[in-house]
Amino acid sequence: MPRLASFVSIAAVIVIGAWALWETKALAETAGQHEMAARNLRAELAVKAAKLAAAEIELAAAGKDGVAYAQLRLELSTAQSQLAAVTALLEQRNAEAQQRVEAAAAESERAAKGLPEGV
Repeated sequence: MPRLASFVSIAAVIVIGAWALWETKALAETAGQHEMAARNLRAELAVKAAKLAAAEIELAAAGKDGVAYAQLRLELSTAQSQLAAVTALLEQRNAEAQQRVEAAAAESERAAKGLPEGV
């Protein structure tokens, strides 16, 4: 009977370890996708900021066309708020994923301990 309990414990540790590795891979993929999305949004924001800077220079030189300036300012503000929202979402998902990994590691450690010898 102890041999069966050992076998079951070892099998449980292997399964939980494989599951933890799979979850870690999924977490890495998700985090990578969100980081790429955030990087793309930052690049878009940089382009819009450059457009805004060019428009400000043009506006200062021309002294007119306040509507275009206001439109660019609004577009920049919208892009910044979108970037902030995506960044917050990415941080939240990374925190949740980290909690799942920690829970899986704790479960793996608990399963690795096995059953007491008297059981």
